[in-house]
Amino acid sequence: MGGKNETTVPKEKTRARAPATATRAIGHIRVHENQGEVHFHDDAAEIKVAIPAAAWYNAWNALSSGAQRTFSYLDPTHESLLTIDVSIKGRKKNPRVDLDISVKPAALSASFEALKKFST
Repeated sequence: MGGKNETTVPKEKTRARAPATATRAIGHIRVHENQGEVHFHDDAAEIKVAIPAAAWYNAWNALSSGAQRTFSYLDPTHESLLTIDVSIKGRKKNPRVDLDISVKPAALSASFEALKKFST
């Protein structure tokens, strides 16, 4: 230590972490954001799907705008599948847009596992 060209970099002040978004229940599915992921939980079945927040943002924009009617996301880490179907009821008078959300376990085939291993 020491010498002509020495400097000390001051320690950065730690910022208070932004609070996590509130947990919401949609039917029997619990949804919240945590560390850059959106988590969908079926607590009764003890199943969780974690989606990167950016992927969820894009999916929600497509679903909510009507550009896409179905969204599926496979979470290979938790071996689970999220499926969201958008339906429109009563199209003639006062149409009502609804969502059917399911979180289910997903069995991964040997082919999928081999590609997963290659890709990670």
